[in-house]
Amino acid sequence: MGARGAARDQVTRALELDPNDAYALAWAGYLASALGNDEGALQFLEKHVAADPLNAYAYLYLSNTQRRAGRFNEALEAIRIAVDLNPAVSDAQVRIGQVLLERGEAAAALAEFERDNDEENRQFGRALAYHALGRKPEADQALSEFATRSSQKSAFYIAEVHAFRGELNQAFEWLDRAYQQREISCTWVKTEPLLKNLWPDPRFKAFLRKMNLPA
Repeated sequence: MGARGAARDQVTRALELDPNDAYALAWAGYLASALGNDEGALQFLEKHVAADPLNAYAYLYLSNTQRRAGRFNEALEAIRIAVDLNPAVSDAQVRIGQVLLERGEAAAALAEFERDNDEENRQFGRALAYHALGRKPEADQALSEFATRSSQKSAFYIAEVHAFRGELNQAFEWLDRAYQQREISCTWVKTEPLLKNLWPDPRFKAFLRKMNLPA
């Protein structure tokens, strides 16, 4: 049995013992999302929120899956609740920016990215939003600065920017680097919309197999 099967069995067993266990529900949601089942993940993560309603990060995890599933209004509402519960919650602005970007509101997304307290998040967001706005020189500069600053820990996000720009070879190079660096974000490679330009490419299925995910 592979690690994925073992994890699934452990989560299933934990939920059999206590169907309302917040920790087990969260992990069930993460696992379902990693396997490409966002609707199943949403069911678990909605139960996670119900079981732990004062946990701001439970709402953030839910919002990410809602975004991946294209449920943008719900994702924004979940982030709002997270911030209401904990105004210092991390990455709220960059998450809002991603939702707005994927909803086609690049200018509004850029404004949210610029409000983020973390410079790495701002550079990531600028690289995406400037590209969506057709501001190529600024997009190129933002991506260059982001890659220089974050190559050792955020190769996955650099791959996302290249994929969003349609630069497939560079995207796969950075994905392989993220894999070598064992970045946790690779777990959600199968369902991340910013990578959708890679999905038809045979190299994407090869990467999923390397990650032991269904292709």
